[in-house]
Amino acid sequence: MRSSSVEQTELTYKEACDSPTSKKYGNWRTYLQSHWERRELWRIAWRGAEMCGNHTNNYAEITVRLYKDIGLSICTPYNVTALVDFTCTVIEKYYIRRLRSFAKSHEVAPRLLLEALLKKAVYLNTDNRHITRVTAFTYLVPSERSDEKYEVDISVGICMCEAGKHGKFCKHQVEIWKCFSCLPPNAPEVTAEARHRIAVLALGDEVEPLSFYQPLRNGGDQPSQINTVDINDSNVRYH
Repeated sequence: MRSSSVEQTELTYKEACDSPTSKKYGNWRTYLQSHWERRELWRIAWRGAEMCGNHTNNYAEITVRLYKDIGLSICTPYNVTALVDFTCTVIEKYYIRRLRSFAKSHEVAPRLLLEALLKKAVYLNTDNRHITRVTAFTYLVPSERSDEKYEVDISVGICMCEAGKHGKFCKHQVEIWKCFSCLPPNAPEVTAEARHRIAVLALGDEVEPLSFYQPLRNGGDQPSQINTVDINDSNVRYH
């Protein structure tokens, strides 16, 4: 199920079919074959960038849990009117509060993720490795542990490395963002523009202007400028 390539998936399936367990238990072999017939529907090797790096049902589970715990306060509404009231008052206030917290930079998870990826990509600054620009949106970024180069399509947020091929934001994409100021769609939302958009959702016409959300340190208004890292400070050589 978790094999990263079609070839590896076929190899592991063949090993499972030829194993002593498969020869001993016919029902298990039949069960395995029935899943193999619809392998494109559930195996990781056939998944694309639409997964955004998440192969579980965490989004669905957390949405239901928040609705039950926060919206309904773990209570059972006895009629439709009560259910609508909980949804339009409690849930709405909860999401407005969370959106405002993000707009004010109180949520540190995106910033910490970006800082961690920047630390992982520091090898491009020290090992005399080059980022090659192929087209307006595609780049070749060298691997850290081999001579291989990964193709990155910054327009859709895909990298051919193991972490980025399913749409997850990886260290190769963050270095392109740092060097070329190209903002992929799956990048952590840490810019002033992103926080202003979130504030518009929460406050509507009462939102503060974009300048209110600009960082105090660098004072810029470009999408490539972030609060915690000066992306223009780069010694990476590219051509």
